[in-house]
Amino acid sequence: MPKSERIVYNPNPIWGTYTYGERSKTMIEQLCPEFQLVCDHIIKYEDFAIYEAHRGRDAQEIAVMDDKSDAHFGESGHNYLPAFAMHALVVPIRWKDHKTIRRNGGLVLGVAATLGIDLIWGGNWKRFDGGHYELRGWQERVKHDGIEPTDRNT
Repeated sequence: MPKSERIVYNPNPIWGTYTYGERSKTMIEQLCPEFQLVCDHIIKYEDFAIYEAHRGRDAQEIAVMDDKSDAHFGESGHNYLPAFAMHALVVPIRWKDHKTIRRNGGLVLGVAATLGIDLIWGGNWKRFDGGHYELRGWQERVKHDGIEPTDRNT
């Protein structure tokens, strides 16, 4: 069976009843096709919000100044269109609920792996960033394809 046809275990008894809000839909439009596919599947299992995709120069540098990122403009998957990184959490978002954030990190990584998509999760970093996901190897892709960071306010 091809990876994209595998069924992922769904503990949710109301499978398929969730939908993304307008902000999440706008964020999904900014994402690379791999993330769009993951997002299409994740919403079947959990009420999820995509709260950040693309970041322009100013937003990226503010994230660095606010100690929310170590990456300057052009060094983050958020700085490209389509974006190779996103921030997403289960709804309602509870920033200090690391148990739920970790469970959902596992869900996102598991769904992505089932689809043959290799993601990096910020919840595995020394500096915990449980809402952050990025496509593994995005740096090689932008270099190979000559993709430049996009300084567009979104």
